Amino acid sequence: MHALLVAAFSIIFLSGVDCAANSTKDHPKPKYIYDELWNLETGFLDLNREYIFGLFADPDHVSLVGIPISYSITQFLANDNIAAATTVVTFNATTFGVLVPVTIDT
Repeated sequence: MHALLVAAFSIIFLSGVDCAANSTKDHPKPKYIYDELWNLETGFLDLNREYIFGLFADPDHVSLVGIPISYSITQFLANDNIAAATTVVTFNATTFGVLVPVTIDT
């Protein structure tokens, strides 16, 4: 039984290695310039800020966080096809009459 499991695992593992090797040959890793990744990050925040966070905020009801009103990317790193950012999103917590800065890492 043990030998059968080892054989089955070996076949699955070796097949996966072969598939992974072939998939990288067929689909090379994309490379973007810094500005393209910056535009992707800011575009994501511009288009999705009110949709993502707005799902949890209703100005007519009690909300702990509030409505997103602005953002500021405080740290940004980009290379090839990877981008990382630290963003401070400011929420207007109308229920409590305060602005709440929330740091989000993406």
